[in-house]
Amino acid sequence: MITSLGAGVETNVRAIEGYESGVSRSHDLVGRIPDMLYDGLGERYGYDLTKAEVIAVACLDKIVTENDVDPERTCFVLSTAKGNIDLLSEEVPQQDSPVFLSVMASRIASRYVLEGNVHIVSNACISGLSAQIVAKRFLEDGKYDAAIVCGVDVQSRFIISGFASFKSLSHSVCRPYDKSRDGLNLGEACGVLYLKAIEADAPLPSGTVLLEGGAVSCDANHLTGPSRTGDGLFFAIRNAMNEAEIEAGDVSFIQMHGTATVYNDEMESKAANLAGLGHTPCQSLKPYFGHTMGASGVIETIMCAEQLKKGLFFGTKGFSTLGVPMPLDVCATHRKLRMKRCVKTASGFAGSNAAIVLSLSAHSRAHEDFSERSFRLIRKVTIEKSALTVEENEETVLREIPDCEDFPAFIRRLYNESGCDYPKFFKMDDMSKLGFMAAESLLDGIEFSEEEAAVILENRRASLNDDLKHQHIIDTEGDANASPAVFVYTLPNVASGEISIRHHIKGENTFFISDSYNRQRMISYARALFARTGVKYCVIGWLDLLKENYCAIFELLNLTKD
Repeated sequence: MITSLGAGVETNVRAIEGYESGVSRSHDLVGRIPDMLYDGLGERYGYDLTKAEVIAVACLDKIVTENDVDPERTCFVLSTAKGNIDLLSEEVPQQDSPVFLSVMASRIASRYVLEGNVHIVSNACISGLSAQIVAKRFLEDGKYDAAIVCGVDVQSRFIISGFASFKSLSHSVCRPYDKSRDGLNLGEACGVLYLKAIEADAPLPSGTVLLEGGAVSCDANHLTGPSRTGDGLFFAIRNAMNEAEIEAGDVSFIQMHGTATVYNDEMESKAANLAGLGHTPCQSLKPYFGHTMGASGVIETIMCAEQLKKGLFFGTKGFSTLGVPMPLDVCATHRKLRMKRCVKTASGFAGSNAAIVLSLSAHSRAHEDFSERSFRLIRKVTIEKSALTVEENEETVLREIPDCEDFPAFIRRLYNESGCDYPKFFKMDDMSKLGFMAAESLLDGIEFSEEEAAVILENRRASLNDDLKHQHIIDTEGDANASPAVFVYTLPNVASGEISIRHHIKGENTFFISDSYNRQRMISYARALFARTGVKYCVIGWLDLLKENYCAIFELLNLTKD
């Protein structure tokens, strides 16, 4: 791992043991990787790489050189919220630009001949945990023997101006769960995890950390505000603990997202108590690193593993007086604990939540084989070239909307002719409108409870259409005039979040990035959800839009009895 505290796991552990903060070292309260460190890495690995790519390659290099990595049987899972967004200008980038996450991932993975098995997860601030859960399911499915999970994000005016537009940045080092908290600090980092599949009941070396359970959920409540009840995060914690087959009493500590924003911390206190963890030692590491977005779930997982192995629980730096509505066992000082397991959580825009369970264990457990899980295709919807096509029961219905000058005109007419009454539609960005209309036709007449459905989508351009809009605003009007209404849509999973809100879907919501629609991966992942969770309906598909180039291909899968 590489963070504002330095390079290497031990370096970061020693810094935290000494209560050092990488955020406090920066004049703008951003946890920045020191210039001297970055310059040294750039000289070693090549200045042809971007800053994010350099630190990713440096971390990956250590993993590959210290382990016997088989490129044919190892997948590379990249977790990032914004990747190389600092390279963006107002011009549409060329197809080979590293602004595209697929190009960025290839540039990193190709250094170690891993480019044939690349998967990219861009799920806002839960990306790091989502990527681990994705990797875990791939390994359990037998697709690979090992997985390398890389979480990386760096800071730029693009991101900082966006968070500032929400007035969510603190004027001091953040103080999670404290009565005086006033917002978050941003940070930049990279962390890499090497995960290996192991045989059930196989004895493991002392100090081995197992990823025993993981789950993703959605609040289905609001794009930027967390659930006021905490139920979405609770669902993720509960499902992760169920998969790990543990109860609250088996958890030594819980490490939460802890951004130090008012509503996030309130929500987390409610979720922890719903899960029976209100009196379990609780921490946030954001005062040490800042909020490192797509890297946070990975670097914080690394720190969870280190605490489990050392028997030392890190204090939440700066904490003084509890300021959340439900009990939490938070303190500023480090504590010795008898370690067994921990729960790690994350939450983010579009109401996304994730939780994993890490364990110190002598043996692994057998897992159900979900490769043969049966499902049926209920319906397929395609929107492209001013037309909507619905395929069901071997019948195809085509609705063409002629004489539309551009996409906005087409999608408005499609909405108006649908008879839908959802005023929020007109506030959405174009990609969300495209996904919204595809989902309206796909889910028409389908009934399910809120946890019985999931949304798994992918595209190539992420949220580039809205990225360009945000970039134009800050370039022409200044950073202080950034629009929160635009910035919120600069995360691709917000489009799937809109679908979840509309249809009250509180199951998993995951967004992949790929050069083209990988339907087989979507189906395989849906099988994993059907086997591992209570999901009975899964929306899979492709949702991509840039200017007048758009395509939505949505399919609804339904679990059937074996």
